[in-house]
Amino acid sequence: MQVSSLGDARSLVSEAINEFRVAPPPSRVAIYGAGFLGRQCAVWARRMGVIPTCFIDSNPALWGTSVDSIPIVPFDNQEEVIVVAVHHWSPAVEQLMAMGARELIVYPEFMLASPDDSLPFRCLVHPSSWASFVSDPRLASIESMMLDDASRIEFARQVVTRCFVGVLDSRATVRPRDEEWFDVRVPLPAHGLTYVDGGAYDGDTIQRYVNLKPAGTWSAIGIEPDASSFSKLITLGGRYTDSDLHFINAVFGSRPGLALLSADGSMATSVSMGSGVPVPIITIDGLAEHYQIGRVKLDVEGSEVEALLGSTRTIARGRTTWAIAAYHREDDITSIPRFFAGSYVALIESYAPRPWDSSFYFIPTP
Repeated sequence: MQVSSLGDARSLVSEAINEFRVAPPPSRVAIYGAGFLGRQCAVWARRMGVIPTCFIDSNPALWGTSVDSIPIVPFDNQEEVIVVAVHHWSPAVEQLMAMGARELIVYPEFMLASPDDSLPFRCLVHPSSWASFVSDPRLASIESMMLDDASRIEFARQVVTRCFVGVLDSRATVRPRDEEWFDVRVPLPAHGLTYVDGGAYDGDTIQRYVNLKPAGTWSAIGIEPDASSFSKLITLGGRYTDSDLHFINAVFGSRPGLALLSADGSMATSVSMGSGVPVPIITIDGLAEHYQIGRVKLDVEGSEVEALLGSTRTIARGRTTWAIAAYHREDDITSIPRFFAGSYVALIESYAPRPWDSSFYFIPTP
């Protein structure tokens, strides 16, 4: 299926709107994959009134254990419909069919069997909003910001993917996960400028930055709100005593204050609307009063727009390049670029393994 422009994406989604019919979910399912996505499918199943009878997993170490009272077992010609809950499902489908699986559905099909029970989820759009989403005039403005044809094509593909994830599973432009945040078309910060990693986790991105930078002194700041991950950053800092490396236990926001954090030591740590661990809120504009910032990376689990609201002066100065996750919320693809319209050009890339995982890059125009 070829999608090479926003017009193609709009046509494809419009056709899907006319043909879309919700098929009732099966009464019982077995779920292939006991990871995060499999557990999420179990939650959706229960909301739908569907009984998740077991998780099927290829890891023998998990057999005989359970998750949320659902046993983890090997494949054994289960009679239930099997929901394939892994992001790269094509090899799993082929393997299960070769082993004799009776009936399979991949997780996007399962989600769309009852979208009221499965959505919102990440950046995916509810079918009732497909028409308004693809007709949003902001999409054309964002397409015009794209620097090259590759980004215009990927932008169109991401519009489609947000409506029915997986229909463009065989993407021509997908990049390995370890290339994320450092597109070769975007220059690294010049000597004397600081790299800011918002959502630094355990320092994996900063370490890649170190490997890409020329030898010599360099400057970087890692911002991480989760205490467990922050302790790993401190350990990382001990390896680079000859450079200007700082870590701050905080979260980026629109103004200084306190946030409540839903934290479990994973990459999915996020700001909570209810209870949580209090952490300081700092702004990128505040940080820019003390550092000359050359590049900002933002992967802050849905708080990207809040972080950008606290970055308006830094954006307006036009001296910083930006790499921003665009897949945590439904409106990320339209709300994030508006901060850069008029004085920046944009790139967008997608990364394995999730079809919707994408990042914007914004480069100041001369």
